[in-house]
Parts: sequence; structure tokens; C-alpha cells
Amino acid sequence: MNHTALLTFILAASISVADAAGIPEVEPNHPITAPQRLSATGDTARVDAYLGNAANDVDFFRIYAQSGDVLRIDIDGGIGGAKSTNLLMLILDQDLKVIRYSEDADSLDEGSISTKDPRIDDFVAPKTGFYYVGVTNWPRWIRSGGEVEMPALVLPGDYSLEVSGMSSPVRQVPIEVKPGNDDWAPINPKSRGKTPVALLSTVDFNAMLVDQSSLTFGATGTEDSLSHCNKQGRDVNADGRPDLVCHFNTEKMGFVRGDTEGKLRGRLMTTKGEIEGRGFLKVVPEKK
Repeated sequence: MNHTALLTFILAASISVADAAGIPEVEPNHPITAPQRLSATGDTARVDAYLGNAANDVDFFRIYAQSGDVLRIDIDGGIGGAKSTNLLMLILDQDLKVIRYSEDADSLDEGSISTKDPRIDDFVAPKTGFYYVGVTNWPRWIRSGGEVEMPALVLPGDYSLEVSGMSSPVRQVPIEVKPGNDDWAPINPKSRGKTPVALLSTVDFNAMLVDQSSLTFGATGTEDSLSHCNKQGRDVNADGRPDLVCHFNTEKMGFVRGDTEGKLRGRLMTTKGEIEGRGFLKVVPEKK
């Protein structure tokens, strides 16, 4: 192999490893009442973990799925990692009842060198909500409720857990109706004008990454009232972050006298995750 080919091979291998890397495990993630929460990037979450951080170590992860989601839950590198261990994986529902488990995979997949790495290819979420993935090593077992049989038996080792097919829960984001109003924003439902609504950026939410075409705003949040959004960000609340200001057709927002809250819904461009925001307002009669 010449130097150019060798360099190309090394770079490709490095990129492959980087792409496969997941988020680090956060301990403690047991008992089951203190799981590590996994959020999807796109529809996939991946975590790199180590079983054996304590004498009775068990790893619990919490995931979100909508009814009918088909999830693939896969462990890689349990056998053949830095330190091999024979793992057992279980899924528990919202009531902490064990509903699926895997000791071995039916076949090899990319990322595993042994079918001893457990995998569940077709878990269909029976209802919308949070589920728990428990990981321990054979022959230990996790009972419904999260109790572990033979808790002192730990054969330490590293592994990666990947969950694909996930839905993201709706993320709550801060908004301000008619930014700049010190009081609740007055809304006249009969106005033929437009109502500005600011999506406020935070430390972990960049309002400028919202899919503007997905935005709806009104009494229920489903009203197709969007007119347009400003092309440039504007720091509405003087926190040094660019906020997104969008304008909605007031007549189409569906407010009636007595409404005190406006709801905004939309999606993120990056992950396609759903967002929702709520802002205070007051409905005022048309001026005569």
C-alpha cells in the first residue's frame, strides 16, 4: 500500500469512528428512578457506556416514543470492545413492566462481532410516552419495577447503545407576543393587520434554526396564520442572543374574547423535532 492509499485508509477509518461515536454515559443512571435521558438527533440516539462503575452497577436509559413508532434498540461492542462482557437488554414501559428483552441478536450487524450483543429490531411502542432500556450482564436479570436479581454480580465491560426510530417529545420554547409590551399583549381579532411573535433563543435553543415554514400560531396553535418572518435575528430581550421575530395574520389566529394565551407550534430544521411556545395576551374589542 503506497503512502497516499495508506493516508486515505487512515482518514476514512478515523471518520467512520467519529461518526459512530455517541454521547458519554452519565452516572449514576440507576436505580430505574434515576435513568439517563436520551434525546434523539434526527430519529436516533447513541450512548457510549461502561457497565461496572460500581459493585451493583446497572444502566437505565429513558427514551421517548409515540404510539406506533417502530424502534430498533441495538448494543454494539459488548463483545470485542475494550473489555468484553455478555450483556442482557430489557425494555420496560411507563408502569416499569418488562415488555421485551434480548439476550442475543438473531444475526450479526455492523458494529458487532458477536451475536452475544443483544438487539431488538422491531419494538412497536404500544402508546405514546417514555420507556426505559435496562442493560445488565448475563446471568443477572431485571424484573418489572426495575429490581435486579443477583445485584452483586457484575462482569465489567464497555458497550454502545443505539436507539433508532425515536420520536422527539415536543420541546417547550419561550415566546413573546408583541415583543416590547410590558403588559399582556392586546389582540383585536377583527384586525386585518399582523401580530409579531418573537421566539426567544436560550442557552440550548437557537430560534434561528426553526423551520419557519412550519410555524402556526393562534388560539390552539394549529392556525395557519403565518405571514412571514424577519430575515435577520433581533435581540428582543437583550440577552445577547438573536431571536426570531415572525408576523402572523391576526384575523386567522382564531382568538375570541376571554382568551389569555396564544400557542405557537413548529419544527426545528436540524432534528425535525417539534416545538411549542405559549405567550400571554388579552383580547380587546374593536375600536369604534
